[in-house]
Amino acid sequence: MRCDFSTATLPPGFRWLNEPKTWRVDCGLHVQTDPATDFWQRTHYGFQRTDGHALLTPVKGDFAVETAVEFTALTRYDQCGLLAWVNGENWIKCSIEWETPALSRLGSVVTNQGWSDWATQDVP
Repeated sequence: MRCDFSTATLPPGFRWLNEPKTWRVDCGLHVQTDPATDFWQRTHYGFQRTDGHALLTPVKGDFAVETAVEFTALTRYDQCGLLAWVNGENWIKCSIEWETPALSRLGSVVTNQGWSDWATQDVP
């Protein structure tokens, strides 16, 4: 399946997990995230979050995903990326996260049976 988000509506079969208050489709998907949302479970930080925004479509069997994203970070820890969602206890997130004007991080979070593990790499 190939989606270019070139029409004013979501492609067939796509649905929101935690739909953001502000979004549109116009030569791409444009999302303004709601504050303090994320995907994160049972780590030493002591909080659980499954309130981030994700546009999902079902897939079966082996698959590959390719995307291009742009985002404007407004506050520390703003991020965007891809989410492979099985359920609230099992998912994988990969993203770019803004921390300061000089530093961002590439990151991945693997959540298995309700426990998240995070890996990052600094990028200027």
